[in-house]
Amino acid sequence: MIRTVLRSMISTALHSVPLKSGIARLANSQISRWSCQDLESACAHLRNGLNLEVDPQDYNGRMLLLAGTPDPKILEVCLGMLDPGTVFLDIGANYGSIGLMCADVVGPTGEIHFFEPQSELCSTIRRSITTAGLKQCYVHEYALMEQGGDLSLSKVPGHSGVASLVRSSRSSVIEETVTVRAAGPAIADVVREKPFGAKLDVEGSESQVLPAIITQPGFRFVIFECNRSPQRDWAWNFFEHNNLRLFGLCRGLWCTLLEPIADRQTMNRFHDVLAVRSSTKLMDRRIRIA
Repeated sequence: MIRTVLRSMISTALHSVPLKSGIARLANSQISRWSCQDLESACAHLRNGLNLEVDPQDYNGRMLLLAGTPDPKILEVCLGMLDPGTVFLDIGANYGSIGLMCADVVGPTGEIHFFEPQSELCSTIRRSITTAGLKQCYVHEYALMEQGGDLSLSKVPGHSGVASLVRSSRSSVIEETVTVRAAGPAIADVVREKPFGAKLDVEGSESQVLPAIITQPGFRFVIFECNRSPQRDWAWNFFEHNNLRLFGLCRGLWCTLLEPIADRQTMNRFHDVLAVRSSTKLMDRRIRIA
């Protein structure tokens, strides 16, 4: 009973306060974890009205249960960059919350494609899609890399979001064999030269997938994690060579702020980066440009 009341209070607070940063930390604090210890599964109510079955003992599942949203900055950038009728790729979808919350923007004439190799998460996304009647959403139960095949996925208990095809140095990982498809043909099959954007969260495999995204004719934008020095070196050289604009997502508490990245050193300040075609306009009331 105490856990139920506390969980309700935390959820109400996180749903009510319009924070743009810190939600994951609050939802996974010691007191938040304690409030969910009596739950094996639960229904998360996303802020756009969709329901999603989650594991409250999982880092990402607990955040969706208590806050009803993934990272608000990532979500708002994706929402601001998409138009009705466009295609959105949620690559490394996890619970699929980003894609599910973008379905309203692309509308029935657009498409949402989820790429996720973890079968239990794919089942969760499919159930949510079926319940909501989202006919524009498609689940692809495989990972993307430069080449296809069967590879070992390293999974960390209690944190589905850090599963990686790059071998982990952690001692407590679980290895699972998953299906992998070559990124270029797989992405081309689903976008079919339509205008599209993507969110990429592949835990160290960015250099295997980003080239296949930006070389598609309909590419508009991609937002991806870039938080380690080798990643940043590669990303800066790659995007500079391909004449794309880069923006870093600032860690503001109350607004979503993008800052132009003019040099390699500036990239060190950001965890997440947005890359867009030079002709793409960044105009949306939810997003501020520094």
